[in-house]
Amino acid sequence: MESLRLKTNYRCVPALQQFYTGGPFVVSSDNSFIACACGESIKIVDSVTAALRSTLDADSESVTALALSPDNRLLFSSSHSRQIRVWDLSTFKCVRSWKVPYLIILVLFIITVCFGVMNSVLGLLMFASGVGS
Repeated sequence: MESLRLKTNYRCVPALQQFYTGGPFVVSSDNSFIACACGESIKIVDSVTAALRSTLDADSESVTALALSPDNRLLFSSSHSRQIRVWDLSTFKCVRSWKVPYLIILVLFIITVCFGVMNSVLGLLMFASGVGS
């Protein structure tokens, strides 16, 4: 009886590791990277090579919302601690943070178009929950 021959070589295929755990995520406008919440941290994953670009230590509590600026340079995050942070994605550093009175569950950018030209971001639209107020 011939012995069982096992495969000895395997092809390497880059694939996104399982970072997403059911929390908030956002995809860059050029589809080059994904930012996803993983508990108290945020993972920035390259969507082409599946490489982890960076891990942002966002907070001591779970991240509740993520949003990217239209040019993909800034990432906004909020958490159960009601802290909002602005991250510069060229340095992966927090450049601004503030505490709000309500738990933020969704962040959207408001952009205006005037005479066919997109103006800069006028502000953020934040949907708050009464929880934790």
